[in-house]
Amino acid sequence: MSSDSMIEGFAIEHWYSIICSNHITGAIISNNMFLGGGFGIEILDGSKVTVRNNIFDGISYYAIYMQGDISALIENNTIINTVETGSTVDLSHATPDTRVYVYNNILSDNQGYAIRDGNTQDNEHKHIFSMFNTFWNNQEGDFGGSNADRITGAGDVNTNPMFVDAPGGDYGLISGSPCINSGYPEERYSDRDGTRNNRGAYGGPCLNTQPHADFLIDPTLVGINTTFSADAGISSDKESKTEKLLVRWDFDNDGSYDTSFSTNKTETYQYGFLGEHTIGLQVKDENGFIASSEGMVSVANSSPNMPENPSPSDFATDQPLTPSVGWQGGDPDTGDNVTYDVYFGTSSNPPLVSSAQTATSFDPGTLNYHTFYYWKIVATDKHGVSSIGPVWRFITQMEPVSEAPANLSAYTVSSSQIDLKWLDRSNNEMWVCTSLKHPLHIVVSVLVQGVQV
Repeated sequence: MSSDSMIEGFAIEHWYSIICSNHITGAIISNNMFLGGGFGIEILDGSKVTVRNNIFDGISYYAIYMQGDISALIENNTIINTVETGSTVDLSHATPDTRVYVYNNILSDNQGYAIRDGNTQDNEHKHIFSMFNTFWNNQEGDFGGSNADRITGAGDVNTNPMFVDAPGGDYGLISGSPCINSGYPEERYSDRDGTRNNRGAYGGPCLNTQPHADFLIDPTLVGINTTFSADAGISSDKESKTEKLLVRWDFDNDGSYDTSFSTNKTETYQYGFLGEHTIGLQVKDENGFIASSEGMVSVANSSPNMPENPSPSDFATDQPLTPSVGWQGGDPDTGDNVTYDVYFGTSSNPPLVSSAQTATSFDPGTLNYHTFYYWKIVATDKHGVSSIGPVWRFITQMEPVSEAPANLSAYTVSSSQIDLKWLDRSNNEMWVCTSLKHPLHIVVSVLVQGVQV
């Protein structure tokens, strides 16, 4: 580690140690989790380091080891379950100028001493200044070394810190914990919400925890090329307002993010192929801490739309002999092509007359008079999924019927001519006149719509 550098926001597992040596100054180690490993942090001659808001859990030897002429501020850490005997926070070879300030920490369930000032080169001065720390169940004692009696200070107590779930690794404090609002009372040590300092890793003005990354997908089951939305508005952070959080999305789950970090919490997307798709989300808080989450979208093929809105309408009557039948179809999946099989005939179970056509109309040819016709449509998409429409029916028009003449009459024109008149209702002829001019010769004149022909 180098001067004026910071290590923050890491989960450090089974690592030997972070070493601060060669007169490193201004270094800060904060808001990390040290899980297992030989040493946590080593601060060596000439270094000036701040260690705050870290959790040390299950370290084998020393959580924090210090040696020589150093200056260290150790505040608001939770140090628990150090495995080997010895000490948890250990100082050796101290000089008259060595200064270690230990404030607002929780040291619990460690095998060795909680804090030790041992193997010192200077027995005349106080090197470790402990104040407002909570000690509990440390097997060899809270303080050790040749200067043990000089370590303890105001506010140091030995009491159960009352963690939320220590066996499960949750070192938050439950309601009623003696560590809540009991740290160093000066305002500069207050928690971020302005209340008095909480002891341990989750208190103090410099606490920063990872955000909580989460999102909603609507809908979670979609069709091919069907748009869905992903909304990270339910993500949160203890130290940052939700609107200040930055998010980015990885829709292909390939580790390469498809969007840049943005305060916009909602994105829309669509997939062009079937299957289960994993969506990755990263959420970054104002202090740069990042948390991740994943969600699933299932892309399934939707059935084609059920054929509907027939023309002629179902049970239509008096239809022409040369109709064109039509319908509405389509598919809810964008880009999914649909073909149609047409069944048409005079049976209530009509035969197939056209297959795999793309048009939504069909010309059945010339039909018979006054006949029931039945028809249905089967729609099939490119994945072979079909929707079978209902059987529709219509009846064609009546055949025109010949009617007997009406209004028969005869008029004598002369001795050689008789006019016969009648209404021909079959052929739309208005009047027909037949003149008898000779016994063997009949002259007929026809008036159609009042015009003689």
